[in-house]
Amino acid sequence: MLDVGCGIGGNAVYLCVRGLGVEGLAPDALQQERFIKNTNSQVPFYLTRFEDFPTSRSYDLVLFSESSQYIAVDDLAQGAARLLSSGGYLLLADMMRSDGEYKEGIFSNCHVTSELQATLVQARFNLTKTEDISSQVAPTIDLCVDNFRTFGLTTVKYIANVVAIAKRYGVRKASRTEAPNALPPLYTIARLAFKRWLEKPIIEELAARAIFESYLCYSIQLWQLSKGV
Repeated sequence: MLDVGCGIGGNAVYLCVRGLGVEGLAPDALQQERFIKNTNSQVPFYLTRFEDFPTSRSYDLVLFSESSQYIAVDDLAQGAARLLSSGGYLLLADMMRSDGEYKEGIFSNCHVTSELQATLVQARFNLTKTEDISSQVAPTIDLCVDNFRTFGLTTVKYIANVVAIAKRYGVRKASRTEAPNALPPLYTIARLAFKRWLEKPIIEELAARAIFESYLCYSIQLWQLSKGV
């Protein structure tokens, strides 16, 4: 079995303990270090992107556990077909866009369900089982939002306070030099950065549950590669 986007080894440890053969793949060197430590160097790890993974081996199952959204649908389908043995399985567990009109925002990198399925069918995969667990996943999104309110917004407010202090200091300093409308460069840069990069993501993060329920789902799908491919 090949665990694509294996992270720090949670799935690999679980599978290995149960006597299943598994190998991990990820392009992150920090994850590689943690993966090797967590698996006691007992599970092979490949430091590479899935798209660039060269191997002459074939696998009975290729697993994408919350990693499929980072790989283009064509690369995912063709790569899995190339690595699987005839009749092998592709297991996906991830958030997906049930509404293809949702094209911008924090979840816009998730695959459109219909597009993903059409691409896999074209690559000669057959859907054998699917389960929608959106209702079970939704509370986890609430937890993430709560953590963001507690820690993320606190950091943003702290930065805003620092900028406000810099602004007041700059105005006082400017008044002595008879330029009452002048603002310190730090304030100007920070204000522009917030408007450009932070404001919209913060708003979307706080509305993550509503966005998820309106446009996305969390699906577990088991696909089988046609025999003889």
